[in-house]
Amino acid sequence: PARAFVQKHPPMGLLRRSACEMANTVASTMHLGLFAMHLLDAVSARGLLRSGGVDRFETLVDVGAGPGYVTQPLASLFRTTVATEAARPCYWRLRTRGYHAVLGEGLSDEVVREVDAALGGASPEVDVVSALNVLDRCSRPRELLAQMRALAARRSSGRVLLALRLPIDQRVVLPGGSVEAAEEALPLSGGPGRPARSSDDG
Repeated sequence: PARAFVQKHPPMGLLRRSACEMANTVASTMHLGLFAMHLLDAVSARGLLRSGGVDRFETLVDVGAGPGYVTQPLASLFRTTVATEAARPCYWRLRTRGYHAVLGEGLSDEVVREVDAALGGASPEVDVVSALNVLDRCSRPRELLAQMRALAARRSSGRVLLALRLPIDQRVVLPGGSVEAAEEALPLSGGPGRPARSSDDG
């Protein structure tokens, strides 16, 4: 509908290009609430985290939070949540929903500094670092996993929480809607009825 409107009522110059990009961008669709996702409710999330060894629910860092639909049930369990997001429309949506939001890709040094500032200290302890339906949509998933592990390791019982759609279908959606291949491959296999496993497992 958005594309049809733009074509029927063509604005001029930069405005027209901006409108077309807005119509094509997945992040903008999510920002408008047209692509809401559900993964875990709060009760299921608490049970999963406790069974995984989480013994404190103070701080959560959710990486690639989108507009916050998947983050919300998880965040309700924690005293403080910081959400990171690379897409500006979703970043603003997170802010309007009351989250401590950090604009940036993955967990770069700059992003981590802003996360630390939001948590009020230098290298504060983090109870859970989550990336829900993110790894197959980022260009360097192995690097992101190492960054998440380092952040969670600030606390001895810190944990990383991941959700990933199987079978793996890696693709990176760029601003404007174009798609490119990831720079790093996720060495996982699996699908319906088959457990996920790393190719390193043999």
